Amino acid sequence: MPKGDSCVECSMYEQELKNYSDINSMPEKIRTKYENHKFKADSALQRYRLDGSSKNSNRVKYLSMDLQKVIILPEMPEIKDAFFMSRLVTFNLTFAPIEKKSSDFAICVLWHEAQAGREASDIMNAIYAFIQANRDMEHLYIWADNCTAQNKNWTLYTAMIIIVNNSLNNLKSVTISYLTKGHTHMSADAVHGNIEMKMRRQRNIYDFQDFKDTVMQSRRNIKPIEINCRYEWPKKKRVARLNEPLKQFNLNSVVQVEFSAGSRNLFYKTRFDEPLQELDFLVKKFNCTELPKSLDTPRGIKQNKKEEIINKLVCLMPESRKSFWNNLPVNDSSADLTNDGQMSAVE
Repeated sequence: MPKGDSCVECSMYEQELKNYSDINSMPEKIRTKYENHKFKADSALQRYRLDGSSKNSNRVKYLSMDLQKVIILPEMPEIKDAFFMSRLVTFNLTFAPIEKKSSDFAICVLWHEAQAGREASDIMNAIYAFIQANRDMEHLYIWADNCTAQNKNWTLYTAMIIIVNNSLNNLKSVTISYLTKGHTHMSADAVHGNIEMKMRRQRNIYDFQDFKDTVMQSRRNIKPIEINCRYEWPKKKRVARLNEPLKQFNLNSVVQVEFSAGSRNLFYKTRFDEPLQELDFLVKKFNCTELPKSLDTPRGIKQNKKEEIINKLVCLMPESRKSFWNNLPVNDSSADLTNDGQMSAVE
């Protein structure tokens, strides 16, 4: 864990321990809860390091995946008005090799709120863009944090089953493993740190192309890409019957999920030292071999938001940056993600 980061649960336990003469005098319930938390965190870290010792290739990739904290464009630190107005929310979903000293490129999938938001289907489109950029990949191993809304949801799991059973790519399996909350430092964080440092040095980042260029220049072996095609990824979890495994299934307890070509089921673990369990969760008649409907219309931003950016900030930019803002799509029914920035929780 990087210096300065701390786990809330570990910190609370250490604070609680001060109230007792020794660990044995602490109530068993508190001690057991912490021991379980520590065991899960250590088990995940051990597996993460084990995957980090595996070599990446065109066919097999071991990566961490993380959504960078939102970037707001334009970035014009010397213009006071920029701090007090709604600007364009921009996203970066990073896929970084976890192998130390890997020669593989980190891939940053970039988009902004006039193109798409950050709900489960939007995140899935970014993941699929990464998969499409690695056409020879057969086995994908992803490490992610434990954010249920973003990384543990039925839209993601439905989409993964579609992707491994679709003939448009070579994927035979996808495995997603989850680090424990409070112990989630991974290789993608280092990429984000490099990007943020480059942004501070760059000072003015006027438009989306400037941001892409900044990402490209932030470190060696990095490649920004965009989402060429968007799909309306469905959530096809069926209603569970009483007493069947799906009824008792708890997303929060999952530490690893796996999707395999030829199967429409989810394979999962609640402990890394246990065998995979199988779960049938899809609607029975759902066709898991076809991609969903494509989305042809961009999300757009509110007209008054676009006009304020143009009137107060674009007029201060070089001429070569103005066309991006003038051509931004508009949609007054789209929420302003600067103000309504929380990603939807999807079950």
